[in-house]
Amino acid sequence: MAVAVVANACTFASAIVSVMQRIKVGFAVAQVSLHDPTRLAEQMSLLDNLSRGRVIAGLGRGTAYNLYEHQGHGIDPDEALERY
Repeated sequence: MAVAVVANACTFASAIVSVMQRIKVGFAVAQVSLHDPTRLAEQMSLLDNLSRGRVIAGLGRGTAYNLYEHQGHGIDPDEALERY
């Protein structure tokens, strides 16, 4: 099993599924509160469709203790649970 930490997981995963025909691609945790929910759903759906069902998506809100990950995206950390 290979693990990679990348800035845009959907873009990276699309590159992987375009050249690999049988492997499954999974996301340990996509932090939903840091993304536009509609756009994230569309990206995951398109990726799953292009890969013919080989995407495994883990979704979460992120940590309540690291305020900087939300502040870096211009999001109020107090809104993380509601956004999730």
